[in-house]
Amino acid sequence: PKKVIASDYEYYGRLLAKTGNDSLAIENLNTALAMDSTEIELYGDLGQSYYKKKKYKEAAAAYASKLKKGKQTSADFFLLGKAYYYDSAYYKADTAFIKVTELSPNSHLGFMWRGRANSNIDSTEAKNMAKPFYEKTVELATDTVKYKKDLIEAYQFLGFNAVQNDDDANAKMYFEKLLLY
Repeated sequence: PKKVIASDYEYYGRLLAKTGNDSLAIENLNTALAMDSTEIELYGDLGQSYYKKKKYKEAAAAYASKLKKGKQTSADFFLLGKAYYYDSAYYKADTAFIKVTELSPNSHLGFMWRGRANSNIDSTEAKNMAKPFYEKTVELATDTVKYKKDLIEAYQFLGFNAVQNDDDANAKMYFEKLLLY
């Protein structure tokens, strides 16, 4: 026991995570972090293992710890936002996706996920909160083959939103674009 060090738990935890043993991976990664909390990347590994187990609240906490202690990247905010989103913490998700759009303004992903979060916040679409984010998604997702699924989602939302707002011309335009897919 005297010869066991934090990196032993770290490597074993990562190995377990790669083989799909996320419960044991979580246990070992937490032990490694308890022994050495300076290994900031472990928080990301821990978050990923929690995410796979659909423990989104714990995954969000792990990603938030990583962001708090280390370099803040767009990818880390994206993972944090997704964990919040699937935990139904839509306001927190939106806040994380705001950072994604700030750090990666030319990527459509932050805007699309902001659209999803705001669609849940304003579920009746009374305030049209999600509309500008889906419009930005359409603007930025220029590769229609690569981003086909994302564009279908955006056009569906925009088309139904136009119908709700009695905007027949835009509804027709969005649904016609949707038919191209």
